[in-house]
Amino acid sequence: MLLHILPFVPGLIPSPAPSPPPAPIIASLRPPPVAPLPAPPPLTLPEQSKPAASPAKPPPEKRKPPEKPAAAKTWTQAVSQHLKKLNDAGQFYPPEAIARGLEGEVLVLIVIDESGHVSGARVEQGSGHVINTASASGLLAYGFDRLPYVASKHAIVGLSEALAGYLGPKGVGVTCLCPSGVITNIVEGITVYGETGSTPRAPAHPLATPEEVARLTADAVEAGQFLVVTAPEVHESLRKRANDIEAYVHAAIEAQS
Repeated sequence: MLLHILPFVPGLIPSPAPSPPPAPIIASLRPPPVAPLPAPPPLTLPEQSKPAASPAKPPPEKRKPPEKPAAAKTWTQAVSQHLKKLNDAGQFYPPEAIARGLEGEVLVLIVIDESGHVSGARVEQGSGHVINTASASGLLAYGFDRLPYVASKHAIVGLSEALAGYLGPKGVGVTCLCPSGVITNIVEGITVYGETGSTPRAPAHPLATPEEVARLTADAVEAGQFLVVTAPEVHESLRKRANDIEAYVHAAIEAQS
């Protein structure tokens, strides 16, 4: 019942007092407080790994200067030393000779006695070629004023001929080079003893160049030829001497008088 009456008696119940308005909000922009910056961290580089220690290099070996060969006491030692020097310099088989197939080898039989000394040696089998250089004066005695020269060159020719007969059956060829005048500097090394007023006698043969002599010699080795001369006139003189040596010698005597 009371609920039905309340709408008609609003004054009977006091209404609450209104609440005061809220205070206005006042805002202002202010700069932020300046805070000190933190100190930067110390700059450090990363440690690099140390490379592995390489093994220590050995000190360079001290090369001993080449020992000079002892002075030869015998002629055989002198010949051996000279041949070794030529071999070390590559003068036995130069590249040109190897290219033309002019090299070879020799099998030598050496006989040793009970005390270990060599009592004998001989060539059993071999190949290759021996070249001995003599002179046209080793075939014909052109100059009586050069007796030692003529004698030594004749000895080379005789040695070569005998050597050809010995080594030929064993497969080793022999060529004897007997040139006339060759255009070289050999005259600069000649020592003259005794009278020097006259010019040494020599045959009137044309001069050859070293290249011509080399070509003739190489061709002779390939052909298995024994004698090599640089002047064809030598062959004619050899025939005259062989046909009548008495007439040949007397003609030489008359030519010198």
